[in-house]
Amino acid sequence: LFVVAFLLLAFANNVLAGLQYAGFDNLYLPYQTEHVREAAGFRRGVGVLGHFMEEGMICAAVVPIAMMIFLEEKKKSLKWVWALVLVSAIAGITFSVLRAALGGVVVGSLLTLLLWRGARALPVILGIIAFVGILVVAVPTLNKSSSALMQHSSVADESAMGRPAMALAGLKLWMESPIFGGGPGTLSRKISGGQLGRAN
Repeated sequence: LFVVAFLLLAFANNVLAGLQYAGFDNLYLPYQTEHVREAAGFRRGVGVLGHFMEEGMICAAVVPIAMMIFLEEKKKSLKWVWALVLVSAIAGITFSVLRAALGGVVVGSLLTLLLWRGARALPVILGIIAFVGILVVAVPTLNKSSSALMQHSSVADESAMGRPAMALAGLKLWMESPIFGGGPGTLSRKISGGQLGRAN
């Protein structure tokens, strides 16, 4: 029941994220700042969430769950429900334009399908690739958002280039106190006097 509630709430959030991405600016909430809406030069749909990273990661978690429920569901009426949830989660990843979500959902879905049926899952994998390809080409908003996601994923911008140094700094700090850590915001505090933001 908890998983079902999570999937349905994610579906509702993705519908709102899609409307935001499509240009309904009045649907952004007051706490969703300009940085959240237009980060790194890309428009972002976030639904009711505070950040596009949350939207993308929730969708990346929903895709393999909804996909397996859809594949295992026997009732046709429920299959349609889970198909809609699945499509909305795929769309939600593109609306967030979050490259980490793209990588996570590809790896997570492939592992899930291969553990499910091994090599016999190959036709399903190929079918999903074809379906998603048709979906993003046929729906204009999805086409635009998926193109932005591909563009963002293929460019090593300032944010991406800073991640290796940030990860090494985080590892160094962890080695100094591997059990108790340094408390919330340690990396930001120690590296840049609180100016760094989140460690991603």
